[in-house]
Amino acid sequence: MKVFGNSIIWWSRRQPTVALSTLVSEFVALCEAVREVLWLKGHLNYVGVKIASPITIFEDNLGCIAIAKDPTNHRGTRHMNPKLFFVLDEIKNGSVKLEHISTVQNLADIFTKSLARPRFEELRRQLG
Repeated sequence: MKVFGNSIIWWSRRQPTVALSTLVSEFVALCEAVREVLWLKGHLNYVGVKIASPITIFEDNLGCIAIAKDPTNHRGTRHMNPKLFFVLDEIKNGSVKLEHISTVQNLADIFTKSLARPRFEELRRQLG
């Protein structure tokens, strides 16, 4: 996560639930990112730093973005935990917005993919 252009939070960990597809796994990660962003916004607000809404969250999975914007008529959502859909509320009330990011631009790939050394070093440099 970047604030004012600086990396301040990043992590990579195993998800607490078993996902039946990469789409579900991406959606769980998106929910965690939204929770973290909202917590950070509240914390910064508490210390006197105002963050404008909506906060942009970059997502590289188009299916995940489609479900977050409209979960109806998606076969893969039937078995998902309904509590994950708080993301829809946050999008509707304008707290966050989702934007697609290509894998070429995605800094998070350093945490989730096996990368060639040049790509790894480039992403590491970009993270600061």
